[in-house]
Amino acid sequence: MKSNFIRALVAAFAAAPLLAACAGQERYDARMAAYDQIKPTIDIRVPQGTGPFPAVVLLHNCAGLEGERGAQITHDWANFLIANGYAVVMPDSFIPRSLRGGVCERPGSQWPSAYVRGGDAYIALRAAQADSRIDAKRIAVMGGSNGGVATFAAANADMIKENNWLAPSQPGFVQAIAFYPECGISYGDWQVTTRRPFTASGRFRPAMPVLILIGALDNWTPVSACEEMLKASAGEAIEMKVYPGAHHSFDNPNVGVFHNPRASNINNPGGGATTGQNLPAREDSRRVVQALLAEKLARK
Repeated sequence: MKSNFIRALVAAFAAAPLLAACAGQERYDARMAAYDQIKPTIDIRVPQGTGPFPAVVLLHNCAGLEGERGAQITHDWANFLIANGYAVVMPDSFIPRSLRGGVCERPGSQWPSAYVRGGDAYIALRAAQADSRIDAKRIAVMGGSNGGVATFAAANADMIKENNWLAPSQPGFVQAIAFYPECGISYGDWQVTTRRPFTASGRFRPAMPVLILIGALDNWTPVSACEEMLKASAGEAIEMKVYPGAHHSFDNPNVGVFHNPRASNINNPGGGATTGQNLPAREDSRRVVQALLAEKLARK
């Protein structure tokens, strides 16, 4: 897929504008290749005590790891996980690729793509497994929104194989947790062809158990697409919990519900998106994550 011709175009496209991928099928093209040649920086944080610790590769949302409004969600989860005894591994997919300030309001699809950020998750996995403070066999992956898309990519068996993200003898992720991901794009065998009306074929084939946590009122990454995905993927290890009354970014630690008319929203072009904290959903999601990680990352 990543041909020599594409690699030859990397320099030419490295500074190109961020353009939209088509609504359903996102292809690996020269612009993606440009981003793929630039690797994320990795921040590893460990709790107090004696390791090796179980770990979570935490994938930031469209805001990246800078700023206050959106980035604080990722840092809040990092603090929560560390306080509960987990090492946290955070790849920065944006700043090394000159996307300072994030991509939440960039027109069209939010770049880097699922292909590139899925690869970043596995770079972070390798960094974690090379760190003696971390248990290489007890690592989960988790992210929200744009990071939820990256989590989906990292969990998809077809994409792992297609991109050679995991060596045959390398332990993979034990669990994936995706907060309000975009289910209405293609991942491996799951192929979305149109949004309105929604049509898709195939199924989402996870390489590890996947949990989706999403708000019923989400108009940025609507739950309806995830419902269609789960219906088509019956029997696969995918579960979903839907929070009534909750919008996108319901786990925000500080920001209440507001409408951002500038948000880049492929499900409501030009109409922005509504985001913000729903306290009952936020608190429950913390309980759910804590219980799930305690089960899945327990020392065997």
